[in-house]
This record gives sequence, C-alpha cells and structure tokens, in this order.
Amino acid sequence: FIMFNWAPSAYSATYNVTDNNGGNVVSSLHAAIILANANAGTDTITFSASVNSIVLTADLPAITETLTITGPGQTNLTISGNGSYSMFDNQTNGVTFTASDLTLTNSKYVSSGGGILMNQNAHFVANNITVSGVTNSYAFYGINANTITISNSTFQNNSAMLFGSDHGSTPSTTTGSYTNKITITSSSFISNTSLIFATERYVKIDASTFTNNTNGIGHFNGL
Repeated sequence: FIMFNWAPSAYSATYNVTDNNGGNVVSSLHAAIILANANAGTDTITFSASVNSIVLTADLPAITETLTITGPGQTNLTISGNGSYSMFDNQTNGVTFTASDLTLTNSKYVSSGGGILMNQNAHFVANNITVSGVTNSYAFYGINANTITISNSTFQNNSAMLFGSDHGSTPSTTTGSYTNKITITSSSFISNTSLIFATERYVKIDASTFTNNTNGIGHFNGL
C-alpha cells in the first residue's frame, strides 16, 4: 500500500489504492488521503488495475499537504460523488493539489462552493481529466489567493455551472501575476446545458473548443 521515496529533509510517499470502497476503509482513496495528510512530504496516490470505479459514501477528507493523484486513465477510473458527497477540499494555504487521468462525476450540491473542488488560498492543477454528470452546483470554485489550471481535459454532459470564483479585485490587463485565476488550455466542452463559467476574477481560455453546448459560455465579471 505504501512506497517511500526518501529526500534529505523529508520524505515523499506513494499510496496505492487497492479498494473500490467509497468510504474510510483500509486501502481506499479516503484512507490514502488521510495518510498523505499525515506525511510532511510531497505525496502521490495511485490506483491498482482492479480499481475502476469509486462511488463515494462520505465526503473525501480535506487535502492539507501537497498531493498528486494519478489515475490509470479517464476511461479506466471514475470517481462519483453519488450526488451526495464532496470530492476535493483544497483550502490549506500554499498547498498544490494535482490530479490527472481520471473521470469525475455526479458531485453533491454545495451552496457556496464547488462539489468537485473547493479551492481557497491553494493551487489546483489537472491534466487529462473528464468531468461529466455534474447536475446541482458549481463543479470547481476558487476563493481568495488561489489558482485553478486545467489542460487537455473534457467537460461533457453537465447541467450545472462548471467554474465559479468569488468577488475580488479585477486585473486591469491580461499580463502579470494574479492571485485568483482560472486557466483552461487545450480542453473540450461538449453538450453542456448550463452556463459554463460564472466568475468574478481572472479567467484565461486557450486553444479550447465548445461544441453543442445549449447555454452561454460564461458571465465573466473579472477579466
């Protein structure tokens, strides 16, 4: 379940999820996040080939240490909130959470935040993810000094808004460093039925396509 990679001042660990269980049992995703939070190093969570679908039965633990979650591929692993449970809470100052190669679906309703990701004073980076079947609230939401950066990903068949951010100072130009921003690159938005972006801060969309979406791309109240 655990492999350690030692560094001079701390160590990183890899936690391999071998159980499809969506709750806090040994070798589950829930348990792996708890173990990673307890370790001061930069940790990685991977999945055995037998884990192809995780349906949550409880909110996942908040992420409190820098963490990478690497799936086996978008068609090989789906994590579902079952319409009732939150996925990733990333609100510890300065933490970077990275996710890749998995599908995220059916997150729960969150009245003021994101059902897939709540990102505050922290950083989220994703590559090669699919987001589908989000029906009831924002999927991704950023607050205060945070960044959300997603590339090479697909957002398909969602009926809820996908990206939101809180009110704050609006940048005056498209260059420079901003502490609250969403960047989407080389991604596809297909057959979504709600507004995709409802944001108050910096948003950059680059080399991405929008196909058969039945509502607007967004209300961009920032830049």
